[in-house]
Amino acid sequence: MARVPYLGMTDAIYRIVHRQDDSFAVEIARTGALAQTAAGFTTEAEASNWIAQDKRLWDAADPFRAPAGRRWRGG
Repeated sequence: MARVPYLGMTDAIYRIVHRQDDSFAVEIARTGALAQTAAGFTTEAEASNWIAQDKRLWDAADPFRAPAGRRWRGG
């Protein structure tokens, strides 16, 4: 299985997995949540587009959340 890591502004790690049936799946690991898998993509490009959309929706859900790596230090 080929795995391609994706690190984005969300607190998530995305990996595209090439499955034995030649389809693609996306493994999603978010901080503080159970790992999830989105399956059924016919191409790697389709899986990549899904990742981009998921990041946009996740960021839009909480516009006041600090992006990963840019945490508020307080003080």
